[in-house]
Amino acid sequence: MKYRLLVSLSKRGTSRRFGRVLRIALAWALLLAVVVPISAWAQTFKSVYSFSGGNDGGIPRGPLIRDEQGNLYGEAATSANGYGNGTVFKLSEDGKLTVLYAFPGEGNNGTYGANPQGSLVRDVKGNFYSTTYSGGQSGYGVVFKLAPSGKETVLHYFTGPPNDGVAPWDVTLLPGPSGVFYGTASEGGSGECRGGLPLCGVVFAVDSAGKETIVHNFQGGPEDGLQPWGNMVQDAQGNIYGTTDGGGSYPGLTCGGLLVFNCGTVFKLSPNSDGSWTESIFYSFTGGSDGWLPISLALDTQGNLYGAATGGGSGSGILYKLDTDGKLTVLHAFTGGNDGELPNDVLLDTTGNLYGTAGKGGPFGYGVVFKLDAAGKFTVLHGFKETDGKLPGNSLSFAKNGTLYGTTQLGGTSGWGTVFKIKP
Repeated sequence: MKYRLLVSLSKRGTSRRFGRVLRIALAWALLLAVVVPISAWAQTFKSVYSFSGGNDGGIPRGPLIRDEQGNLYGEAATSANGYGNGTVFKLSEDGKLTVLYAFPGEGNNGTYGANPQGSLVRDVKGNFYSTTYSGGQSGYGVVFKLAPSGKETVLHYFTGPPNDGVAPWDVTLLPGPSGVFYGTASEGGSGECRGGLPLCGVVFAVDSAGKETIVHNFQGGPEDGLQPWGNMVQDAQGNIYGTTDGGGSYPGLTCGGLLVFNCGTVFKLSPNSDGSWTESIFYSFTGGSDGWLPISLALDTQGNLYGAATGGGSGSGILYKLDTDGKLTVLHAFTGGNDGELPNDVLLDTTGNLYGTAGKGGPFGYGVVFKLDAAGKFTVLHGFKETDGKLPGNSLSFAKNGTLYGTTQLGGTSGWGTVFKIKP
């Protein structure tokens, strides 16, 4: 019951990440926003779909994926279909939404999972794979498979500490060899962080038969990270990189005036010949100009990492590059003005341009879509007005013609979030 309470408390409010946004925003509410000259955004933005919060769901978060016919697929964290525990949906090019699966949730046979918060991965047979933040036999979330027929199969139920994780959050599963998927759970595991509580989190592997292996139990700073978030990436040598909310070698319990137990890390998992992994801290954030609260990563062909930190810089977050030696370069420091604040995940194209969203700020205060080109020029592509979206989601995705697709967690005609597209 103690661990169940920890999960329940972390789910209060619209979402846990939304709580992070509010926490940081309040801490910097007295800062005077500095308006910097930003190139005008392109007028190619279109709101493709507005969620009603009814049977179609609401609060879409993760990046969308696209098939050869141009259909989009994604997850909504909540719904009002009698269960209220989220959906997997398909959205056609002409804006018609079809619910492929509605999660029964904790109150209605919760073994099937509830509240998906991440993104889908699709195999060559059309099966989808992802995670839910809650539900399952212990209420700690699941890894699931959804067949093209709409049949859901739970591959793994998270059972919690000390042998398993709790609450996979903003997870896009990383496909590995022989049908294995790697992911993170933000709590649980055998490590004891934050007052001796099992809040450190884990990296896990689940195969197509549902066998789970804990790849790493986080221990917290200064020797390790704690509470991993978001997606991971893998380089050509097989090393896996990801980020943690806290931990790392920067001393003290606070970062930027916030109680976050050190400022976060980029971690590295190196494969061993016996199939095990060795974890190390690739970079520890200091909470200064290099930021804090890092989220997710992108990887270029040379092995350089790119990401965003929710805090830091002038207080509104940064975009950064980490080279193969672990040297960090700040690419852009958000001002909290027209360029936005509280950046989300980033998307890297083949020519070195970075695209992403910022959850707040912008010309109307509801977030932006941005581009940072390879020469360092920052451009706001769209500023949200709330009627066309609010609090943009965690990542963007590309169509073949260069069009960007994304989600907002709130806003739109009914206030329950949107799907949008924009061509830079």
